[in-house]
This record gives sequence, C-alpha cells and structure tokens, in this order.
Amino acid sequence: MVQGLLVLFYASADELHQKLTGGRTPLWQDIMLDTFGGLLGIFCFLFLYRWRRRHRI
Repeated sequence: MVQGLLVLFYASADELHQKLTGGRTPLWQDIMLDTFGGLLGIFCFLFLYRWRRRHRI
C-alpha cells in the first residue's frame, strides 16, 4: 500500500517538474501511466520473489 502511494507521489512530482520546465507539457495521463507501470513492476517483483521462495531447491 505504501509503495503504491510512493509511486503515485513520484509520478506527480515528475509532472510538477515538467510544468516548471519550459517547453514541456504536464498531463494527468502521464501520472496514470507512470503509476500503472510502477505498480506493475512492484507486482511482478512480489510474484517472482514469492515464487522463488516456494520453489527453492
């Protein structure tokens, strides 16, 4: 849960940085895509971690 909020915060901070940088446009869709990508990475890591723990030789 906390990891998901951190991903959302980081994505929002990135869009704020884009707003302050000239010539770049912040989009809320980018926040959603960045958050989805981060959460997908977290879920993949957890899946592989738990799978490896269960299938140890």
